[in-house]
Parts: sequence; C-alpha cells; structure tokens
Amino acid sequence: MHNDGNNYSRFTSIVRQYEPLIKRIAAHFYVPESYAFRALQSDLVTHLWLLVRDTAPDTALHNQQAWLYTALYHKAFNIVRDENRRQKHLVYGLDLTHLPDDPQPDPHVARLHRLINQLPDSDRTIILMHIDGLSINEIAAFLGKTKSQTYSLLHSIRNKLRRLNRLADSDNP
Repeated sequence: MHNDGNNYSRFTSIVRQYEPLIKRIAAHFYVPESYAFRALQSDLVTHLWLLVRDTAPDTALHNQQAWLYTALYHKAFNIVRDENRRQKHLVYGLDLTHLPDDPQPDPHVARLHRLINQLPDSDRTIILMHIDGLSINEIAAFLGKTKSQTYSLLHSIRNKLRRLNRLADSDNP
C-alpha cells in the first residue's frame, strides 16, 4: 500500500496546490507569523503526508478541497484542544487583522476580521469556510447539515456580524 516514491510526488503536488488553505486553517487558531502558527502549519503538513500515504492513489474524492479542509481543520482543532488541556494557563488569542500574505490589509477587511473574531468558535468556523470559498454544499457536508440548514446558519451569522458592525459604529461615532 505504501509506495512512498509515488506518494511523495503526489504529496508535494497537493501541498503546493493547497498551501494557502493550510495557512488559512492555521490562521484560524493562531496569530500568523507566530511560532505556534508555524508549528501548527508543520503539524498539518505532516498530517497531510499521512493522509496521502494511507490513501490509495486511485481513490476518487468527490471534492478534494472539502475533504482536505475537513481533515486538516479537525486535526488543527484537536492539536489546539490537546495543547489547551496540557497548558490551561495559556490563552490563545486570534488576530486575523494581519493575514499571512498581506502585511497591510485593507481597512475594511481588517474590520471584518475583527468582527469575525468576536463570533463564537462555531460561527467563526462556518463564516471563514464561506469566505475561504467553500460552497454551501461543502460547508453542509462538513457540518453534517442540509443545504437549507446551512443557508439559514450563514444568514444568522451574517445578521450577527451586521449587529456587531452597528455596535462598533455606535461606539466610534
């Protein structure tokens, strides 16, 4: 099953293709450019190698991006959760105002990310998946929900963001 030569070339191709996705997932948990961010990226790439190595080359995946997003996001979540359990005194902040490849983000984008950071983890995950370009069907599959339930969740999250935006406007006239 493990033909490491063929798997390695497949693996490097997948890593090159999905490097931005890996960075975005790591950025959902840690401040980009931090040691923890780079360590999580490294752990995700290692996990990706194990996934590629253990998946037959002829395995047809309906949607490779959604499959990778789900697998890597769950792995990242488990890594962070386990680290939090080991070191309860540490607090992991999340500041997406400075994205990995954009040192001076657009002020509107930075504001949106500050608002997103105020959402509960479950809502933040869903809206970031949507922003990352995953389709409603892909998000629904990730959540184990129907398409209409997913539309409803996104609508609710957008309304929360609008309320947060109005509150931010009223605080800074």
